[in-house]
Amino acid sequence: MITPITTTHIDAAFAAAISTATALGASVARISPSPIATLDPGTTAETISVDRLTFTPHGGVFQVGFRVTAKITIGTYSVTRIHETIPSIRETAWPLNLAELAAAWLPDSIIAGESWVAAQGFWGTRTTDLSFTYLTALQSAGSPAALAVTRPVLASLYNWIMSVRSIAANGRRFFPSAPHSYEDFIVESHA
Repeated sequence: MITPITTTHIDAAFAAAISTATALGASVARISPSPIATLDPGTTAETISVDRLTFTPHGGVFQVGFRVTAKITIGTYSVTRIHETIPSIRETAWPLNLAELAAAWLPDSIIAGESWVAAQGFWGTRTTDLSFTYLTALQSAGSPAALAVTRPVLASLYNWIMSVRSIAANGRRFFPSAPHSYEDFIVESHA
């Protein structure tokens, strides 16, 4: 069961920042993201920042306002809540299922691994195509060793993708380069 995450402390800091910025009016100044004094249980960081906003509608009067941003970080997952006064008052809320969203968030190393595979020319549909082709060819070949003999480019690319995933799952971020290009895979597939 996932423990719910409360936002009591960050909400209090958010409300205080809005009150202070409202009281300052046109004198409001930028405040860089600053950590709050007491974190809510289950969070790894919580910050508040204030930005001074200016707005002049077409032919209108110059206006000064502000944006207060509250940010919660839970592991590698971050979410923000915003209150801004220009051009009109707008405020966002925290997601109701904050704990579930954080639990489902992928670690940075997994995202880095997927990005590395994509940067090597194997983004979403190409990786899916390669994996489907590998599994189909593996059924015909009977074993990975036999497939490596008949389809060496396919076998080495599939093994490379699996090694990147394994490295990423272990929390590391240094990945080997692709042994072949996607074009090599296409050439081998049509030979």
